[in-house]
Amino acid sequence: MANNITDLAQRAELNLRNTTEGVSGLHEAIANNFDNSMERASGVYKRNAKGVALLLGFAIAAASNADAFHMIGRLSKDSALRETIVQNAGQIVSQNRNQLNYVDINTLRSQTDEALNEIALPIGWTDSNLEKQIFWSQKQQKNFPIWRIITLIPGWFLSGIAIAMGAPFWFDLLGKVVNVRNAGKPPASSARNDEL
Repeated sequence: MANNITDLAQRAELNLRNTTEGVSGLHEAIANNFDNSMERASGVYKRNAKGVALLLGFAIAAASNADAFHMIGRLSKDSALRETIVQNAGQIVSQNRNQLNYVDINTLRSQTDEALNEIALPIGWTDSNLEKQIFWSQKQQKNFPIWRIITLIPGWFLSGIAIAMGAPFWFDLLGKVVNVRNAGKPPASSARNDEL
């Protein structure tokens, strides 16, 4: 009888070990499966988010006629327009840089709108912009040249990519350009030499 009880105890202990190992193995398998699923879902989400951002960027660029090549051409040739844009952008960045990582979006929007009202940007479906862009205006008696729109698509695509990059990227880049333009901060070594 004692042998039977010992055998039963050993079998129960063996079953308990097997069950514990089985539960641990199942737990590990479920955790690995969950981690792999989340990695795949994250990758799919990132790809889809990039695709949606590019589509939205292209749609915004086309709707606002933001042809990057036309803007670059105008800004490279028209120094008065370029200086006005750089000066207004520099003022907006310097005014908002002093705030502690919190920029009131309404204040920033109003400052930007005020600056844009003063500048005739090479963007939009206005007659002055279309005259310079595709040599057509509503004043002309000719029909709208649809075939010339095809020449705008590469510029819209480039603008769409720029829009998809997001505002924080461009705001930081603008801050760096303005900082370089203003000669930047003095190097640490020259500041120490001045103190001595």
